[in-house]
Amino acid sequence: MKHRQKKIKFKKGQDASQMMTRKLATNLLQNGYITTTESKAKKIKMYTDKLISVLLKDSTAKLNTAMRELANKDLIVSIINKIKGENYTRVGGHVNSKRLYARMSDGTVMMKLELNQSLQTRKKEVVDTKVSEEKQILK
Repeated sequence: MKHRQKKIKFKKGQDASQMMTRKLATNLLQNGYITTTESKAKKIKMYTDKLISVLLKDSTAKLNTAMRELANKDLIVSIINKIKGENYTRVGGHVNSKRLYARMSDGTVMMKLELNQSLQTRKKEVVDTKVSEEKQILK
């Protein structure tokens, strides 16, 4: 029996819930915000905070761990560049959550998750880093 272990599970099965968590975390990191249900928001907030904390440590092992989790190299590179460029020293709390409303159909509470201002990257920045890397390869 594991006491005080907070683990949020979904009914779709382990593989489907892991994939859903990864996709929602990727969308959060790409867009800077996401609107979802309360239970999914709690899970994604914990997952993303841990992932960003891993990226703060400057080592290749941590980078490989993040690559395995998200499988989007361009996004991870843009976040690392953002962290290194601004001397990002925040220890935790990289994601802010805000309750919005109850859905009309089933009454589920909706929440909005946002990255801190200094971590927000837009899709354009991810594409720009990809294009610049391709230009460096061609030279």
